[in-house]
Amino acid sequence: MKTLLKKAVLTCILAFLMVFILIHGKTAKEFASLGLMTWYEHMIPTLLPFMIFSGILIRLDLVKLFMKPFSVFLRPLFRLNSYGIYVIVMGFLCGFPIGAKNCADLYQKGKLTKDEAEYLLAFTNNIGPTYFYTFVLATIYKTDQPVLSSFFMFGIPLFYGIFLRYTLYRNKIPFWEKEEPQKLSFSGKKAAFSLFEAIDDSITASLIQIAMLGGYMVLFNLMVLIPFTLLKGNPSFYGVLHSILEISGGFAIIKHQEMSRLFQGILVHGVLAFNGLCCFAQTMNIIQDTDLSGKKYFGHKMVLCGMTVFCVWVFLRRC
Repeated sequence: MKTLLKKAVLTCILAFLMVFILIHGKTAKEFASLGLMTWYEHMIPTLLPFMIFSGILIRLDLVKLFMKPFSVFLRPLFRLNSYGIYVIVMGFLCGFPIGAKNCADLYQKGKLTKDEAEYLLAFTNNIGPTYFYTFVLATIYKTDQPVLSSFFMFGIPLFYGIFLRYTLYRNKIPFWEKEEPQKLSFSGKKAAFSLFEAIDDSITASLIQIAMLGGYMVLFNLMVLIPFTLLKGNPSFYGVLHSILEISGGFAIIKHQEMSRLFQGILVHGVLAFNGLCCFAQTMNIIQDTDLSGKKYFGHKMVLCGMTVFCVWVFLRRC
């Protein structure tokens, strides 16, 4: 009975959305185009190369060798195996959704345990520096304190990861002191790839993932059509809702609105810390073939968002 009710509710919602799009066809086209162009101009150039190269490294089992220079100073701090260090480095350098993708890929290939993958997912799947510096700081939030903004975006998740390692996950994950032997945990399988097989497989998987990312951006930008239509008289509130649903399109709106420096700082940093509902849905898609917990990931994102908003509020009020 409950399943039937859920299906009926979902059918009504989807039917309503389709009718709403048909009625407001011109505006819907503009929103869909916004999502598609943002994906084409910002997501593909910045994410696809890293997805492909990361996939090749994982498939050829070159992660340990690649991580040796980083492991020297990151292993004593995080006490993780080389694959865990790899997720941290690539997550912070490349940004969303590389963190989630690497957690899922390495977990499925038996390189990470479930606890390791969920721990890393909690703080490595964030907005990337390329997106943050070239799009947010350059065109949206032109702050006179870029170093402070950088700390809010990258320092807080890093310190949160260190805090989790020595508290909640202290007894769940072994304290790796040196290179560890090969272990299997999730799939129990160990696939061998030649160079060209690894390239082909990585390109195929990355193209599918980047296409899914584009689809989510178009879908969530279309969902903004409803608050846009209903809140035409309140563009600031609409811009906030748009940002929560899909970051890039929402930020393109709020940059034209009159907002206090404090409110704009809290909104931009808070939404980026959470990643928006569109990014959350994409992450759920990436980990759907595993048993990694989406609820735990959502909880950690909410904590990071709360910490970021609090720090921004404290610092900007004093500046």
